[in-house]
Amino acid sequence: MESGIRRTHPSSGNKGSSMTAPLSQSKRYMKLTEALHKALDMSRDSIDTRAAVAECYGADASIFAGGGGESSESGGDESGEDRATDMLANLIGDVIERANERLRSDFVSIMQGEAVE
Repeated sequence: MESGIRRTHPSSGNKGSSMTAPLSQSKRYMKLTEALHKALDMSRDSIDTRAAVAECYGADASIFAGGGGESSESGGDESGEDRATDMLANLIGDVIERANERLRSDFVSIMQGEAVE
């Protein structure tokens, strides 16, 4: 294989016979897993969720805080918009984290299913 990762084909009859160490202890497997985790962490850090909320909702974000967008009209404080932006940004961040956790667990299952060493 070009990538330096050796696989045994699951239907070859000698499933896993070329593996010399358990999958969880293989140096190549560990490096690949570390690279995936680092990439997922970097992708999470590269997304500015507050900016995304501000771009998509702007001042209308305050409706999610129960302010109904009235704070700017009444001359009240702008904290309703800030609270709503923080809340929505945190929700987006949580969704991204759950997706990354799912990718991590699916990655392990795929690697084990493909007998990557």
